[in-house]
Amino acid sequence: MTENDASQMAMHRSMAYGLFVQLYEYPDEALHQQLAGEGLLEQLEQSVLAVDESVQGAALWSLDPEDMALSQLQNDFTRLFDVGAIGRPPCPLDGGAYAGAARMKSMEECLRFYNHFGLQLNQEMKAMPDQLGTELEFLHFLSHQQVQLLQDQHSAQSYWQAECDFLDRELLFWLPKMTVELNKLEGAPFYKALSHVLESFCGVVGKRIAVTDLS
Repeated sequence: MTENDASQMAMHRSMAYGLFVQLYEYPDEALHQQLAGEGLLEQLEQSVLAVDESVQGAALWSLDPEDMALSQLQNDFTRLFDVGAIGRPPCPLDGGAYAGAARMKSMEECLRFYNHFGLQLNQEMKAMPDQLGTELEFLHFLSHQQVQLLQDQHSAQSYWQAECDFLDRELLFWLPKMTVELNKLEGAPFYKALSHVLESFCGVVGKRIAVTDLS
């Protein structure tokens, strides 16, 4: 893989991570408009398939965004990821919820990754270190840094390796568990399909990174 190829691949990964961040936020009017009128899912499809055409996303790509009512998306998000029907969400969007007794260890490990690259959590947002959005933002940062370094003809290996390690140790550890729980529930075709794409994408990226050298 040439430096230009690697830079383009990192750019597509960075874009995909950023789009996933948006899609896992609580759906508001702005996000709904991006889905229904601005081709947000098309952008995601282009980005993930540019990384690897084997990413499994047929169920998501076949959804018609114009058929997605904002109220239904909001109800599904709350039911699945926020409070659920019994006061706690059946599919929490944080890795520690799937780590059992190792919950604190999961958060501490995320913080070590962030601190190593000079990053700190936004205290005003009250984000947890192992929340899905936070982890995806970190992966977006790592891949974006690779683009910059490769374009300047510098080695991006440390960021590339960090992306691999973080996927393996964090997101790919708990995301499949969340997807299993999600698929046990009724309805919510958008979030089920979205989570399937994210899991497939991260798995493919992890395998590609493991056999690629960017030194």
